Amino acid sequence: NKEVGVMANQEAYKKNSTTSTPSDNRDQALLKEYELSRTNAEHLEDSIWNTAAILVTGSIAGLALLGGTIPDSPKPYDYLLRAAIGVLSIILVFWWKKMASVWYFIQNMLYFRIVEIEEELDLYSESYINYIDKALRGEKYPERPRVNAMISTMKAQYKPLSVPLTVNRIGWILILVWLVFLASQVAAMAGWI
Repeated sequence: NKEVGVMANQEAYKKNSTTSTPSDNRDQALLKEYELSRTNAEHLEDSIWNTAAILVTGSIAGLALLGGTIPDSPKPYDYLLRAAIGVLSIILVFWWKKMASVWYFIQNMLYFRIVEIEEELDLYSESYINYIDKALRGEKYPERPRVNAMISTMKAQYKPLSVPLTVNRIGWILILVWLVFLASQVAAMAGWI
């Protein structure tokens, strides 16, 4: 569907390039930037969720494997190895949380630019989400008849969800689980359990 839209935009651009005005050329450039910004923002979201899925799956598999392979008479080495894997996993999840926050910052900048382009070209796809978020927070948003109508219609149904906050929580849960695993390995090595 996106490819059809991009191809249609490219065909329209080729068709109008001989008779286009500087304003038309600027609009075409803005539309191209708009498409690239949306594609890049979606790619960042995919990267965040794909890496989250890998970390969650890897953590579950790692904990299952490490928890299920303790020898009958374990040596300190067995616990040290498991503890080292726990520490490495915590570092990996913490690093991923930092990277995800950078990716979300970049994505927010892309969406900011998308909204700017939409306002310049009188488009509303991403802007409507931005405007209703602002309305619910009590912030100013453009007072236009269509925007006001959308907000009054959708305000009661709209439930904002902070995806970056959810991703951050996933990271903290993984860190907590690995910390519990690490503590259990240290406690077992010390003979407390």
